[in-house]
Amino acid sequence: MRRFCVIVCTRNRCKQLSEALRSFETCRVPDGWEADLIIVDNGSTDATSAVASEMPRRGQFAVRVIAEMRPGLSCARNAGLRATDAELVAFTDDDCKADPDWVSRLIETFDNHPSVSALFGRVQPPEGAKASHMVAVKTEESAHEYRYPAMPGRLGHGNNMAFRRQALAQVGAFDEALGAGAPLAAAEDLDMAYRILRRGGVIRYEPSCRIVHAPRESKAQVNATHWRNAVGMGACYGKHALRGDAFAWKCLFWLLIDIPVSSMREWRSGRSADLYTKWLYFWGLPIGIFKRAAYDLFHPSRLAAQGSTCRS
Repeated sequence: MRRFCVIVCTRNRCKQLSEALRSFETCRVPDGWEADLIIVDNGSTDATSAVASEMPRRGQFAVRVIAEMRPGLSCARNAGLRATDAELVAFTDDDCKADPDWVSRLIETFDNHPSVSALFGRVQPPEGAKASHMVAVKTEESAHEYRYPAMPGRLGHGNNMAFRRQALAQVGAFDEALGAGAPLAAAEDLDMAYRILRRGGVIRYEPSCRIVHAPRESKAQVNATHWRNAVGMGACYGKHALRGDAFAWKCLFWLLIDIPVSSMREWRSGRSADLYTKWLYFWGLPIGIFKRAAYDLFHPSRLAAQGSTCRS
């Protein structure tokens, strides 16, 4: 039997986690495959542990719960990876619900496209959700494959991504300075995609692999998320740029140039709703670079484990 593993990292979201796990009860696994569902409790203080361990199986998935007390999404993701030897590994979040065909479509896509190292799938809002309260969605309907020198920022989101284990072995673990709850706030998924592309891997966006992502409760939470993402993005590209990767500097340059240009274009056309978000990124990106430089300066012993790809 071939093995597939889904890793869900969680911290103090027991209610949302319960709803996320319920979606796996109807999630189908193809014949010839065994599937594990690993829940990584990243130091929760609520009822997460009880919710995670209440059922040894969810549909066709054998459930395992592990603890990772070091804070940060990358620490939790790496703990999940250490706990499995599955051929294919997928990640989703504790505020997401998997489509019944999510796993079967992921497996089918990897089998039909043997050159693909990683997949990002479609992320939909729930019915009736306010568009202004949504973050980390991607609803494009056309599949596409990306190779270097594609910029990885628009490939997809970490709440719906999957990898061949061989690809992860080639590029290394998630950067534990990046990600929610870590010192540099976000973008561990962006960093992993960048490293795979930079080493010659192929990443596919596949819209048939669908999950539903819960909205934020307020616009203030949306803005806070965008700010963390902006700082994390700057820290991600900054890591590679500061270590001699000219392509990372090019990515940062075009991101910063695009913000005022696209803002002016939208303002002239009367579509100004997202202007504040754009300028969060304009300031957050350079702050992220600075924070990356400071982090690396004061944590030199961690540099080798952060997955740098220094090619000019």
